[in-house]
Amino acid sequence: MGEETAELLVEVNPGPDADSGQIYEQASKLRRELLNLDVQDVIRPTADQAPEGTRGLEVAAVGALLVRAFRSVESLQAVIGKIREWLARDLKRSAKLSIGGDTLEMTGLSSEDQERLVRDWVERHAGSNA
Repeated sequence: MGEETAELLVEVNPGPDADSGQIYEQASKLRRELLNLDVQDVIRPTADQAPEGTRGLEVAAVGALLVRAFRSVESLQAVIGKIREWLARDLKRSAKLSIGGDTLEMTGLSSEDQERLVRDWVERHAGSNA
C-alpha cells in the first residue's frame, strides 16, 4: 500500500451543443464507470480541492472529475482506456486530462498521432516500464 498516488483531473465535454445539465449527466455516468476500476476514488472537485498545477476555477467546472489512482502504468492505462470508451460512444465528445499542469486533450476520433500522444503522456506520469 505504499504506492504513490496520482490525481488526474478529467474535464469532459459531451459536444459543442451540450448544456450544463447534459455535461453534468455525462460526467456522472463516466464517474460511475471509473469507480469500477482499481482507483482510490473519483470525486467532483471543488475549487479548494484543485490538484497542484491547476487553477481552482477550471476544477469547479460542471464536467470535472478528480480521479485518484495508483501511479502505475496499468492503472493509468485502465483509466484512460475507460475514458476512450466513453469518447468512442459519440465522436463529438472530448476530454481534457491533466496531471500537475501537464494536459492531454482527447477526442472520440482515434489516430496514430493521438495514440502516440497518449502513450507518451502515460509514460511521463506513470514511469516507462509499460
